[in-house]
Order: sequence, then structure tokens, then C-alpha cells
Amino acid sequence: TVCLGDSLFVAQGDALFRMDAATAEVKARHAIPASVIDLCTDGTRLYAVEYGWTAGRPIHVIDPGSGAAVREIVTEANKANHAMGAKGVAWRDGRLWVLEGMHGRIHAVDPATGAVEKTLQTEGRWLAGLAFDGAAFVAGTREELLWIDPADGKVLRRLPVHYPLRSVEARGGAVYLLEQPVFGHDRAHRRVRVWPKRTLIHRWSPPPR
Repeated sequence: TVCLGDSLFVAQGDALFRMDAATAEVKARHAIPASVIDLCTDGTRLYAVEYGWTAGRPIHVIDPGSGAAVREIVTEANKANHAMGAKGVAWRDGRLWVLEGMHGRIHAVDPATGAVEKTLQTEGRWLAGLAFDGAAFVAGTREELLWIDPADGKVLRRLPVHYPLRSVEARGGAVYLLEQPVFGHDRAHRRVRVWPKRTLIHRWSPPPR
């Protein structure tokens, strides 16, 4: 989930939706790899990180107008790994910051080469979704929304939530929260979505601190 201009972009399954950020009206739908887990922007392009980035899968650079992928960013060093665990991506100071959710690590990635330049160990675990609000990283957990110091990974603020979070975005003084759907199986053992039946994105304006 990411805002660009007056649009909100959401990756769901194998589709990228461009929505009106104020009304949630869907303006366009484009095909993307089904394993894309999160989005961010440098103000011009979209960056879509795959869940398997930690095992060498690419970050896709996408034209927001057409939805077309214009190139891929591959971290060659990750190809030696087997575990998949990327859960978020954000843009900060000319770098992509990729969240390795289970271990709470945030990796600074050179967008030109894909090389990991720095790794920030946070205090959090099982994080999902990553955004940068201009001062701190914002990430979700199964129980909280966290603000994380980009210098040392310490948690600056915690806010309890009533549902697990899949993706977050912080832009223009608002925080967008995408719920993590709950899945189960029907009588034929087919995987089905239990809750919520429709995708819910909550827009929250935090009070001044």
C-alpha cells in the first residue's frame, strides 16, 4: 500500500489497484507477480517487493501510469539464501529499505545495484508493512503499530491495534492500515478467506504529539 499524488496503490494477489485516496474508487487494475508483498515510491516510480526478496527474488520498478514493470532490482547476495521473509518496503534518503519481518531487520538497498548497504536491527519481531513518515519508520505487527527510530532501530512509540496488519502507509499526516486477511478451508479442503470478506483499509489521522 502506498500513496502517490491523489492515488492510493494497493497490491492484492496478482493485481495492482490504483484507487482514489479520498473515495477508495478503483481507477485502474494492472497485473503484477502474485508474490508482491508491499509497495513504496520515490515520488515518480513504484517499487514492488516480493516476499521472496530475502531468497533472491527481485524488487520490481513499476510505471504508476501504465502499471508496466520497467526494470528489476536484484540483490545477488540473497540468492544464496533459501528462507523467504520480506514483509515491507519503504523509500528513505535515496535508498530502498526492505523489511525482513520475522527477525525485525530493515535492510538499506542501493536502488541502482540492489546491494545491501546497511542492516538495521529493530526491537520488533513478526513485523509486516513498512513506511517512512519523514521522521520514523512505521510498521505493523499482529498486535501493534510501531514507530521505529531510523538511526538505531529502537521503538519510539507503540499503538495497540485490534487486528493483525499486513501493510501500512504514512503520508500527509495520515496512516493507512491494511488488515491481514484470515484464511481457512472449506468442506472440500479448499483455501478460503474467512475474514474480512472484503479488503479493509483504515485511514487514521493521529493526533499531534
